[in-house]
Amino acid sequence: MKKVFLISFFIICSILNNVFAETAKSLQEKFIIVSENSGKAVVTVHSIKIVKQRFGSSRLPFRGDPFFEEFFKDFFTPAPQEKEYKMQGLGSGFIIDPKGYILTNEHVVEDSNEIEIILSDGRKFPASIVGSDKRSDIAVLKIEGENLPILEMGDSDGLKIGQWAIAVGNPFGHVVNNPDPTVTVGVVSALHRSLDLDQQDGRFYGNLIQTDAAINRGNSGGPLLGLNGKVIGINTLIFSTSGGYQGIGFAIPINKAKRIFEKIIKGKEITYPWLGIWIQPLNQDMMKQFNLDSSGKGALVFRVEKDSPAEKSGIKKGDVVLKISGKDVRNPHDLVNIVSSFEVGDETVIEIVRDGKKKELTVKIGARPTQMLALKEKDTEQSLDVTKKTWRGLIVEDITEQDYDNLNNKKISGVIVRKITPSSPAYFSGIKKGNIIDEIGRKPVTSAKEFYEMTKDLTGKILIHTNSGYFVINDEKSVEEEK
Repeated sequence: MKKVFLISFFIICSILNNVFAETAKSLQEKFIIVSENSGKAVVTVHSIKIVKQRFGSSRLPFRGDPFFEEFFKDFFTPAPQEKEYKMQGLGSGFIIDPKGYILTNEHVVEDSNEIEIILSDGRKFPASIVGSDKRSDIAVLKIEGENLPILEMGDSDGLKIGQWAIAVGNPFGHVVNNPDPTVTVGVVSALHRSLDLDQQDGRFYGNLIQTDAAINRGNSGGPLLGLNGKVIGINTLIFSTSGGYQGIGFAIPINKAKRIFEKIIKGKEITYPWLGIWIQPLNQDMMKQFNLDSSGKGALVFRVEKDSPAEKSGIKKGDVVLKISGKDVRNPHDLVNIVSSFEVGDETVIEIVRDGKKKELTVKIGARPTQMLALKEKDTEQSLDVTKKTWRGLIVEDITEQDYDNLNNKKISGVIVRKITPSSPAYFSGIKKGNIIDEIGRKPVTSAKEFYEMTKDLTGKILIHTNSGYFVINDEKSVEEEK
């Protein structure tokens, strides 16, 4: 019996070993097939930007004697001159249409004077920019050629975390000096990632695909592929503390790129869905202040733009958004990602909590304004009276004309935070110098005198609303206990 068992065991092990070997071989063959087929349509994007720089010389034949220096200055000081320099850039892209349309990142070709496309077979073509969209970081290029290979676009909405991802591009192409693209393999590490980057350049990185397939400089604009060889994303950027690959790369979902591409080649205006609300995450203190359950789910509205779709639908400051079109809103990123899936003009139902009661509101999605006026919180130095009252580490004053100029908003009301005492309750709440406080405990405040009158007898945790969001300021005892 024992002998039969051992024979059976070895037979099973042999079968499993063969199965695993065949599976590994099959997977390897798929990688090879995808690499060979996709590499033909992946291109190197070589861009040239002409930069002008002014320069001049102040060298004189006589130094040291003020009289001679002044005398010869008019004769020997050349006028400032302007010189042109060529800055070269390198990125990747991929052909998606036999007519020669190429998808890449907008930042790869931004402000380029010349663009050259190099195919893996060595052919070179001048390219023109058909159109681009800075906010989504997507550009469409076009070349004129025959027998152009193309890549088929897939469906990024059906992606699952853990599925294979293949990144193709030309990293460090100027060093390797070879048009053949590089292939790296990983998985889809996460979905719906939003990056809190400095967006002053006008780009917004939301709802991204995260992958551990190696992405390096020069990979930008190249395709992220599924195991079937179809494009699931456009490799865009990496997160790195060293500037090199560290296992965290991001790609724009191809379904988003499809929508941008279609609008660009048809000459349509690219618009973005917009509600017109400013939101922030919830913490335990916020949930208590707004009579919410302890789940922590939702996005807290701290500002509603005038005449926006949100204001017209009835959304108010202090509302907590729980669902949009039946989809759960766990945090602000969820809300942004869900709204971005709509088209301008769509109607949907938003579920909110207001004063502890749930409500449903119908909103018509609007178009995001091209110029969004943000409040500039400049750190202006004012002559501060040190004898002024302090409440939980805050010193506030009435808003001055200079403050209005700095904020670019003369309609705002409240008081301005002039100083915050280090290690005070206000300091630990996260409120900043220069913030405008317009509510204390859900009640409006319009002057410094009113602020100190309203706060002199307050105890416990107090909800404060500012132009940067809601904050909860503890009392001195609570702060000491938390320490």
